Amino acid sequence: MQTARQYNYGEVNSEHISNRSSAEKLKVVKNKERLFRSQKTLMFKALFMVAVILVVGIGFIAYGTSIKYQINETNAAIAELQTEINDLNLQVTASTSPGAIETKAINELGMEYPTASQYVYINSGSGTVYTADAD
Repeated sequence: MQTARQYNYGEVNSEHISNRSSAEKLKVVKNKERLFRSQKTLMFKALFMVAVILVVGIGFIAYGTSIKYQINETNAAIAELQTEINDLNLQVTASTSPGAIETKAINELGMEYPTASQYVYINSGSGTVYTADAD
């Protein structure tokens, strides 16, 4: 006699399904953990790159500011020198005027205008100048 085995296919299937779903759940959790770790790594790399870009940007801004400061200092020195050049040109113009030359000749060198009775002879060969009185 054969004994009949009774299989409850519903229970076996439910056990198999429940076992499978826990294994699948474990795989899903492990996959999620791996994904989370890779996302954390990616986010850390992105944050690091943003920080590096910000530091480099701040460095460029600081360098540009120092260059602008040097340019402003140079422009101020140029303006000061231009003012000095203008003052010196004014002094040259004032010193070379006929009135200034006449005043220096009379006051500092003791020169005087010839009178009507004085003559000046210039020897054209040697360039010698002679003065004589008409008297």
